[in-house]
Amino acid sequence: MSSFTPDGINYVGESPTAPNASLLPSNSVYKNTSNGFYYAKGTINAWDLYFWPPYQATPGGVSRDITPRIKVANFGDGYKQRSPDGINTIIDNWELSWDSLHFTDSNWIDSFFSTTQGLPFRWTPVGLSVIRKYVAVKWNATRISPAYESFKVSLERDFSP
Repeated sequence: MSSFTPDGINYVGESPTAPNASLLPSNSVYKNTSNGFYYAKGTINAWDLYFWPPYQATPGGVSRDITPRIKVANFGDGYKQRSPDGINTIIDNWELSWDSLHFTDSNWIDSFFSTTQGLPFRWTPVGLSVIRKYVAVKWNATRISPAYESFKVSLERDFSP
């Protein structure tokens, strides 16, 4: 079953195996449920990838840093005049962490961010209902036992068209 979204992308379904690309309709995305990756065909940009981690971040492992971008003109006697610096002046960055992931899940998350190669992807921030574009600027996996790792990632909001 396929469905078109307002952004013109045709989500054609999901399966535990990779699809045969020649059978996908143009401008479509197909989700492989065994590894979480999305396969795309047609004129789909890197930012059309959607980050859907295998598990929610550890409780307390989600933090949001909100910074307004403003210009400040300093005048005499301590007077300052402030104004927004362009459009999209509210910058929100996120830190996500998982304290204990099986190494296969940690590898999946690492592979997703490596696949994006620093390019924007879609993600619905925790507690929000809107899909936004983010870039993974830094991530880290630390082995805590033979089969488990902790994983941290820093996401930066992207405003590119």
